[in-house]
Amino acid sequence: MWSDRPLTGSSQAERGVVLTFDDGPGPETVALAEYLRSENVTAAFFAWGRRVRELSASVVRLLELGHVVGNHSENHLHLTDTFVTDEAALAEFDMTDAALAELGVPKPRYFRPPYGAWNAHLAHVFNAARRDGAGPINWDIDGGDHLFWRDRRSPEECAAAYVKAIEKRRKGVVLLHDFSADDAVAAAANRTCSTVQLLVPRLRDLGYSFLAPDWISESKRGID
Repeated sequence: MWSDRPLTGSSQAERGVVLTFDDGPGPETVALAEYLRSENVTAAFFAWGRRVRELSASVVRLLELGHVVGNHSENHLHLTDTFVTDEAALAEFDMTDAALAELGVPKPRYFRPPYGAWNAHLAHVFNAARRDGAGPINWDIDGGDHLFWRDRRSPEECAAAYVKAIEKRRKGVVLLHDFSADDAVAAAANRTCSTVQLLVPRLRDLGYSFLAPDWISESKRGID
């Protein structure tokens, strides 16, 4: 069943965080995923359909490394906009779902709609159409990494912003981007891999634990 409201990490334990990445795969996605595995961190990568087809080997490598791969739509549309029909919203999920299925991404294939745009009507549409997926998955913490890359700022500045945002919330699902679907400048300048290499040890020093993505368990999922 698709939820009326996006799933978050609101029920996670204090100082527990889940790292999630949107809009990839990108040129550094595999390096990022390999670094996380070396640190025993399991993350979720919400893949953009166009990039799945262009960099399919990267998706396969994410699976080999034990990370979660989810669906982030085909064209990165704001699904609650009035010009997006029900059929178009389903197609956004379906096209990327088919690409992920071909690469062996297991079910349920988690869905994060672009911009977190979701409502009760979309939940009804997806449930009525019997789409085999899970979500939608939202986030609790966003340090705005893509804005740092747009403005050509450093990974050190970006990591500091995330530490501040995480310390304010103290738990939850963290949103980052391993590519950018909307901004070619941010995509080309993306340094999220370097940021995460700074962020992981800093958070551990502050007493944080990195939790594996696990939204389908009723006992663990939080709904704001």
